[in-house]
Amino acid sequence: MQHYISTFKNQLTEISWFSFLKILAMIFLASVFLQLAFTSRESIVLLKKSVLVTLLSLIVLKDMLEAPAAFRRVKAARQQGANWMQSLAELSPPEFPALLRLERSMWQGCWYWLSRKTPIAPVAGQQFGFWSKSTYSTIFLVLLIGLATEIPFSALMVPIMTQDAHTRTLVHCILLALTAYSLVWILGDRYWIRHSCHILAEDTLHLKLGSRSMGKIPYMAISACENFAVDNNQPSWKKFDYPKASIILSPYDKPNLVISLHADAHLHIWHFQLQKTDVQKIYLYVDEPNQLKLALQMHIANHQKSGQSN
Repeated sequence: MQHYISTFKNQLTEISWFSFLKILAMIFLASVFLQLAFTSRESIVLLKKSVLVTLLSLIVLKDMLEAPAAFRRVKAARQQGANWMQSLAELSPPEFPALLRLERSMWQGCWYWLSRKTPIAPVAGQQFGFWSKSTYSTIFLVLLIGLATEIPFSALMVPIMTQDAHTRTLVHCILLALTAYSLVWILGDRYWIRHSCHILAEDTLHLKLGSRSMGKIPYMAISACENFAVDNNQPSWKKFDYPKASIILSPYDKPNLVISLHADAHLHIWHFQLQKTDVQKIYLYVDEPNQLKLALQMHIANHQKSGQSN
């Protein structure tokens, strides 16, 4: 029993708040649809209370397990001269401000897409895109078609599943809100992905995958750039055993390059609006991986030669 409790605590501590909130959202949605199977009002009320208590208990438990790390963040912020408001903000998990920034960027991108606003011009350099050969456009169309058919499908199916007018209205409102919200994220993400690329500048590799990931990597911080292919025995490239200190930059395709960084690089890379400082490997997808690899290797070699001559 002690082993299972310890394992559960470790898993709850290690899982990110992003993944944790996704699980809670799925539990909540499952409970909403499960209510359709109950005819007794007492059973529905009991289900609502049970789900609410379970969700709140899991949130409180995870927050308590991460309290020591939160206090360390507050202490570090105070040592760096932060005011009491900034120190108080450090008590919240880092994923929460990141999630708010990501949310804001998606709504902003959706508005820019609808208003056809031209983005700011990128920095000068050799550009490498990930749009023309990616499956992202196909996935985008599939998602749009799925959202377009969701409303009439739910309008036909919900009355069959329940006869209660209040429940039908609630389910319709939830599905309509989820459809509209999903559309905002899809359009916002498409705008930022469509108007971004990776750039080889004079002395820095500029990584930018929409509003999901961005960072500046000096060539001297890069140890290697190699082609990458997922083992065919793996069920999915997303389930590949990636190193812990690594990130994946891909619209929706298998990574075809891996960039290794020096152990003492200590770079600041934003991944889903969350700052990463311990990244050692970057797996990315580009339309022309061989061209990027050769160009990056040339830049690295030139900087190594100039460093040796100095």
